[in-house]
Amino acid sequence: MKKIISFALIATIGIVWSLVPVANKTEAATTDSPALSNDDLKTLSKMYDEAESGTKEYSDSKEIKDLDGEEVLYTLNTDTTKVVKKDTEKETVTINITNDIKKEYPNGKVENSTEKNEISYNKKGEIFVDGEKLSADEMNQSPEEAMGQMSTMSLASGGKKWLTYYKQTGSKTYDVTAYKKPRNMFMDESSGTPKKKTLKYGTVLVDFKNQASTVASARNEIVGYTATIAGALTVATVSAWTVIGLLGAGGTAGAAAVALYNASNTGKSAMLEAYNLI
Repeated sequence: MKKIISFALIATIGIVWSLVPVANKTEAATTDSPALSNDDLKTLSKMYDEAESGTKEYSDSKEIKDLDGEEVLYTLNTDTTKVVKKDTEKETVTINITNDIKKEYPNGKVENSTEKNEISYNKKGEIFVDGEKLSADEMNQSPEEAMGQMSTMSLASGGKKWLTYYKQTGSKTYDVTAYKKPRNMFMDESSGTPKKKTLKYGTVLVDFKNQASTVASARNEIVGYTATIAGALTVATVSAWTVIGLLGAGGTAGAAAVALYNASNTGKSAMLEAYNLI
């Protein structure tokens, strides 16, 4: 049975994030140190114990709108299949996520794509994403307060200033800024040096604004789903390893983890597309 994930989700859940810099969490880690603390390792081990092999399907449909919320840029339909395999001999949980994505534009244009990811973790506290082992820093990343998180509400600008952003500077010109990727799955900061360019109104600018809207929407969803996970687990801080560990779980937290993971990938893809446009 397919579950419908609502992207209007519970973003109003009250939670206070612990804004501890990532560096402070991992600075003591060395090649001989475990990536997770003993308490975190116990929590991940509990997630392993509760994980069950099986297949679940989710469906989501949402409208990506312009900044004023009136014009629908396109409708994004996503069918997600999650396959969980638990290996009790190797004490490993492997999650395969397949997203069949359809973008439907008002002019009748339709774009179809498929994204696949394989995530696995074990009771030793090791996590792999598409075959690559995550570092201690990557595993322990958690939401931090980004500078300028609130986007201006002017209709002539949009996106997230620290990710992908545009601002009208003349009757037909816009200054645009695009980072290649975010710092982490929570998209609370950018990584690297941005591209900046002045664009005249045309196809490239329209495409850029669409990608910026997608980035902003993804970031907003991540905030809501992080709050949902924190509320379900009754914790103040949600880290990357928490989300990945919950991918093999069911219930509210498991569904929110899948939705957060998907929103993060959607946002990252849109950031890269916007970056490559300029």
